[in-house]
Amino acid sequence: MLQGTKNLSEEKSMVLSLTLPWDLPGVTVNNRHWLEEKILLHAVLERTKQQVKQIQRGLKDTGVWEFFSSRPDAVPVLFPRASEAEITPQMVINNINWPKDEDIYENTLSLEDHCLIMSFLRRFIENGTSDILKSLLTFWTGWGVVYSNLQVEVIDCSLPQSSTCFLTLKLSKNHKNYEDFHQDLMASISSAYSGFGQI
Repeated sequence: MLQGTKNLSEEKSMVLSLTLPWDLPGVTVNNRHWLEEKILLHAVLERTKQQVKQIQRGLKDTGVWEFFSSRPDAVPVLFPRASEAEITPQMVINNINWPKDEDIYENTLSLEDHCLIMSFLRRFIENGTSDILKSLLTFWTGWGVVYSNLQVEVIDCSLPQSSTCFLTLKLSKNHKNYEDFHQDLMASISSAYSGFGQI
């Protein structure tokens, strides 16, 4: 909003709601570009500076910093990168809260059709590589790591959906063969990289 020379009559209150809590002045014609840089600097660096200092102090106070200085080979063991994590099909399958027979409403979907969709999901996971499973988990939970208590629902939709806050994968009840299921699930999980939290 602050870029360019557009009149900010309507946006002034929105900018003011950002600047006041951070002890920055309101926007004027003369300070708009300075304020844009200041808001960006504060949002990216200043807000996290105190948290980084607290982490540094904690590492020093507990002796962890000294340990890491003397044993740099221990850093990747204690702080592994999520991108380097190997996710196996069994890790995912073990953490799914599979629906029980009493959770299935047969007036919307037969037990046989529900079991068919669950078997498609299980097959997809069992045949998935670590990268595909990370993509699935990113679509499912918003993060490419295994959570416990992953939920699965079968609903009436065209493509698989997810409710990341509730760790719920929502699969379409309309699949009759594994090939269509696989194609639709791959299309959905490939869209996770342009969703929220991925920028």
